[in-house]
Amino acid sequence: MSTDLLTDLAEYGHYHREVQQPVRPVEAAQHALTPALAPARPNYTMRRAAAALVAAVLVILLISIPALLRGPESVGPADSVANTMALDPPTTGGTVDSPSTASATPELQGGPDGFTMLHTLADTSLIALSQMNVWRSTNNGETWEEWYAQDHEIDLLAVARDGAVIAVRNPNETSESPGTGTSVNGTPEVHRLDPASGTWSVIPLPRPAMPAPDLAPQPEDIEQCGLYGLSSWVDGSAVAAGEQIVILGDQRVVANGICDEDFQFLWTSSDGLEWDLEPEIGVDGYLTGIIWRGDQLVGYGSSRPSYVGPGSPEPQVWTTTDLGSWTEQSLDLLTLPEGSIVQYWPEIVDDPAGLSLIFPVERYRPGLDNSISDVEALRQWRLDAGLPESPTDELSLEESLELDGVDFPLEADELTLLNNFYDVRESLGTLTLTTADGSDWESVYAP
Repeated sequence: MSTDLLTDLAEYGHYHREVQQPVRPVEAAQHALTPALAPARPNYTMRRAAAALVAAVLVILLISIPALLRGPESVGPADSVANTMALDPPTTGGTVDSPSTASATPELQGGPDGFTMLHTLADTSLIALSQMNVWRSTNNGETWEEWYAQDHEIDLLAVARDGAVIAVRNPNETSESPGTGTSVNGTPEVHRLDPASGTWSVIPLPRPAMPAPDLAPQPEDIEQCGLYGLSSWVDGSAVAAGEQIVILGDQRVVANGICDEDFQFLWTSSDGLEWDLEPEIGVDGYLTGIIWRGDQLVGYGSSRPSYVGPGSPEPQVWTTTDLGSWTEQSLDLLTLPEGSIVQYWPEIVDDPAGLSLIFPVERYRPGLDNSISDVEALRQWRLDAGLPESPTDELSLEESLELDGVDFPLEADELTLLNNFYDVRESLGTLTLTTADGSDWESVYAP
């Protein structure tokens, strides 16, 4: 990750503006216990990015506000003990209509976050995430009602082979455990609906240890990192239900010498009640999603975390049968156009014929380069791109450039900064990665 604070702010701002993409169901969604299609970008990243953005802005303005947010008494490693509670009845006031479409399968788009992570239960009802709560439809998606609400903190949804519903809640509350001046968020929970009894069990997941013992706080040094203190933010970022139930976990750490780095791990369970922690993942890269394919777990991602830029440098795929030894699969990506931005979260089509990962491919709108020689040229470029004259209503374009430390002629780092802030991209097509066995992958770029 860049240590330039303005670049960090641009990257965080870009991701905070992104929203989840709605699920695009396919015919397979009509079958019971359907795997999730098109998993949405996890909300935890936007929440964490927004928190980092706010912290960095406070540093810039030299506002000294102590971290006094209080959370649970302890958020250290938790035992996997289920706390059982009665199933909440559906919320009667939360019904929304899906927009009508020409196709037989409705396009599911209710609520500000859309409906994502769609699954079909044994009773043929649909469940999905929207607004970070679980919603349900009993009429094939014509209407939806909020079915299981947990403070808008549920980021992941899956259905196990035994029909149990697995929802992963990533709490937002923070505390100063393990000491004054530190900050940790609440440890994620699994909320499991037993299909036989109709009751939910809340299971706290084991929390991973810090990457090294006795870490010291990051000094308040803008030039070095832009973030300071000692913090640990742990979230579940992806889930897959197959041979086992597997949750992909991320721990983002700020400490002396560690500038918001991400450490990945796995939680695994055979029944959704008892969970083990696998503290490391043996891949040379960063996983953004996982999918069971037979007895194989397929992971996809790239060489860098998803919050460090607008898209992956190049997609990567790994497979494992034992969750310990991972094999990186060979992908032919030579047909991608120069300047391509491959998005991290693909649409997933998983059927008996094969598994397909369909990645949107974009590029920055051409023209924001060294040919922009002065403020007037930049102002006209913004207007031609359909943007307002200035990035904010409070500041003129000249004032915003001065605040960002941008002047003319534009240098490479200033162009990167402006591209991240303005983020004007256009579609270049799709990249589809397809496999029948998890080992041999076909890559097809379609403009």
